Amino acid sequence: EVTGLLTEMVSLLEEPVVDEEKTMLTKLKTLFKKEPVKNELQTTEKVDQLSVALKHTVDDLLKTIEAMDLLVDQTVESQHDISIFIRAGKIKLEQLMENEIPYYEDLVKKDVVYLSKLTDKKDYYTKLDRRVADLQITEQFYSQQVLQIQAIKNTNQTLANKMQSTVNTTS
Repeated sequence: EVTGLLTEMVSLLEEPVVDEEKTMLTKLKTLFKKEPVKNELQTTEKVDQLSVALKHTVDDLLKTIEAMDLLVDQTVESQHDISIFIRAGKIKLEQLMENEIPYYEDLVKKDVVYLSKLTDKKDYYTKLDRRVADLQITEQFYSQQVLQIQAIKNTNQTLANKMQSTVNTTS
């Protein structure tokens, strides 16, 4: 840039003076109005400001990644608990279908008094079956949620690595 400025200045000085001297002085003044040192300082300040902002962003991303790790752990624990409830519900449904409902059906054949107990057991079976189905949907939701959180976490980690690399390069 300095070489370009000197070349431009020499070419101005070598030009024949056709106009007044003010014209040449005006051209020289506009030439020297460029302040490369000041622009360099401004650029350096901007790079420093950007580096600081990137460092803060990297710190925030790393905190977010830690929080996501905790969220994944909690979600997996909840999913595990739900799967236990699902298994227990299926066992109870099996007991109802194989033992309790047939038992009360046999009793109803002998005495109609047991009809309300049979109806209660069938209603209980229906409600429990719905709840087990809801828990299975919730378990699938948690599985998908874990995958989504991990994808976002990996994206954040990649972004943090790139920002850290940029900061290290500019520092």
